[in-house]
Amino acid sequence: MASKKPVVAANHLGPTEIIRDGETGFLFKPYNLENLILQADKAWNSLDVGLAGREEVEKNYDWKTIVPKIEEIYRN
Repeated sequence: MASKKPVVAANHLGPTEIIRDGETGFLFKPYNLENLILQADKAWNSLDVGLAGREEVEKNYDWKTIVPKIEEIYRN
């Protein structure tokens, strides 16, 4: 996402917390090769999704945002 490229990830655990399917990346059904191929095909021509992913990273996952959140976790 940070490199402005559309990402494709399994629709399971961690990626589902970061990627909004069809908006900031593409999620495929785990263990489903046909669905992975479909989502990868969508990603191939989705420059706008790549750019939206980059915006998401800049907004929510830069060090200025993440470090205070991690510090708060340790304080608690």
